[in-house]
Amino acid sequence: MIDFHSHILPGMDDGAKTPEESIELLKLSFRQGVSLMCATPHFYPWENTPKEFLARRRRSWELLKGSLAGCSERVPKILLGAEVAYFEGIARSHDIDSLKLDGTGIILLEMPFSNWTARMWEEVTELSLRRDTVVMLAHIERYLHFGAREYLTNLPHRSIIIQTNGEAFIQGPFKRRSVSSLLRRGAIDVLGSDCHNLELRAPNLRTASEQIKKHLGESFLVTIEDKSRRLLESFGITGF
Repeated sequence: MIDFHSHILPGMDDGAKTPEESIELLKLSFRQGVSLMCATPHFYPWENTPKEFLARRRRSWELLKGSLAGCSERVPKILLGAEVAYFEGIARSHDIDSLKLDGTGIILLEMPFSNWTARMWEEVTELSLRRDTVVMLAHIERYLHFGAREYLTNLPHRSIIIQTNGEAFIQGPFKRRSVSSLLRRGAIDVLGSDCHNLELRAPNLRTASEQIKKHLGESFLVTIEDKSRRLLESFGITGF
């Protein structure tokens, strides 16, 4: 499995606090069948410039790599990225290109937790039309009551990728029915654990996968895994 959304880098945000916690998250993810994990700490343009963020991320990654050198247990391969908060004018900002998932054109985009407007969707669409850019909308299930469903039924093209969190298939029947409906219509492409810690927001993709197979059938899980792999392979990323 590929986990497109996680907060495993130590000290970057509200995710893992120490390298030791990061390693435990990685080990647990690998045991759940995750072979590749995208480390996507929050990027808020009102707090850091991309340059400042990347310097912080580099220090965090070097710290984690040093600790991983002494880890005897297998862990997933890691790709560095960011969860980029939407802001007005994002489609015309070229600074955020540096925040794409390493080796790809993928920008993991966190939308505002407010009613979506036509102007916001125009920005997202414009961003997705930029050369060598693929927009991945993070945890889509959190936006459904903000009007996201209306826009998802009319995706203009498939350079907009939809990510949902594993917890959406776990946290009760109402949310599961909502995301299952989207999955049946082909409006969900990839999964992420959005894991932050070992307590309330732990790695969960094995449980999510089991719920998808139970309620929708194994073919839907196979489709997600195939889409995930082909997306990365389209950028030449293999071996995971």
